[in-house]
Amino acid sequence: MKQGRADIVAKTFKNFSLSELLDLNYALYEEIDRRKEQGELDTAAFCQEHKQEHKTIRSVYTKCGKTTCQCANGEKLHGPYRYLYWRESGRLHSRYLGKGK
Repeated sequence: MKQGRADIVAKTFKNFSLSELLDLNYALYEEIDRRKEQGELDTAAFCQEHKQEHKTIRSVYTKCGKTTCQCANGEKLHGPYRYLYWRESGRLHSRYLGKGK
């Protein structure tokens, strides 16, 4: 099976520290939001397209991992962030769709 660019890049993440992963996570969210603002991403169309393929879209609230953040004590979590979930060969997969409103 041919690997996509995301799969190849994801293999390098195994060597990242938690701090580096959180920084990368933040940078990815920022880039996705920037592209949405410029009209490059149409998450509604993406969601509609995948709705017919037995996939589920969920809004998720998360903690960022910073001890000084409001989310550390559960006061105010970040999000909602929309994710697409589906199963392939018995494994659960997900894809980030963008920040919900």
